[in-house]
Amino acid sequence: MKSNFSIIIDFDSTIITKESIDYLSEIVLKSRNDKDQILKKISHITNQGMNGVISFEQSLNERLSLLSINKKHIKNLSIEVSKNFDDTFVENLNYLESIIENIFIVSGGFKEVIESAFKSISNKTWNIFANELEYKNNNVIGINKSNPLSKDYGKVELIKSMNLSGDIIVVGDGYTDYEIKKFNQANFFLCYIRNIDRKKVSKYADFLCYDFNQLKEFINKNYI
Repeated sequence: MKSNFSIIIDFDSTIITKESIDYLSEIVLKSRNDKDQILKKISHITNQGMNGVISFEQSLNERLSLLSINKKHIKNLSIEVSKNFDDTFVENLNYLESIIENIFIVSGGFKEVIESAFKSISNKTWNIFANELEYKNNNVIGINKSNPLSKDYGKVELIKSMNLSGDIIVVGDGYTDYEIKKFNQANFFLCYIRNIDRKKVSKYADFLCYDFNQLKEFINKNYI
């Protein structure tokens, strides 16, 4: 399809129903006695980051510091995530695949997990931009710091560097998604509130998006 628009779609709590880090925390802490206490801390940090109270970089680093992650955990996370796609995303998969050249999945999550999840539902090659895990002896030792998505305003800088043509539409639930519009790298911010409505974010939306049917209607009405 000729690109007179580009759609930037978040992954966690948008394409899937929760945050990947929440699923990962459950997997990593499964047999820990202090599981509930750490999960509560991680959830609090996640909410602070998603609402823009603390920076994304701080949020990511603080959460990772609370977990000891290995390759097996990431493999199990990929399996878990693939079971938890937003049902309206799956219902509209054929439509989204028909405009796949216009879609860019941009996430602060982990690229290998997102790629694996998409392979479970689609045989298409999706444009996926996300953080890259670094390993030593099968243990996660951090993320690739040269990836802009590992840093504050990472989504803004990434979109700026892509030089996309036409209108740019951002679909997501978090403050980092809104930042793309805030810093003039998008024309529309569709706040996705089907899985969670973060009031401190949704108040900035051009439109509230209740499901992917509404995204389809928005695109068809304005661009197709």
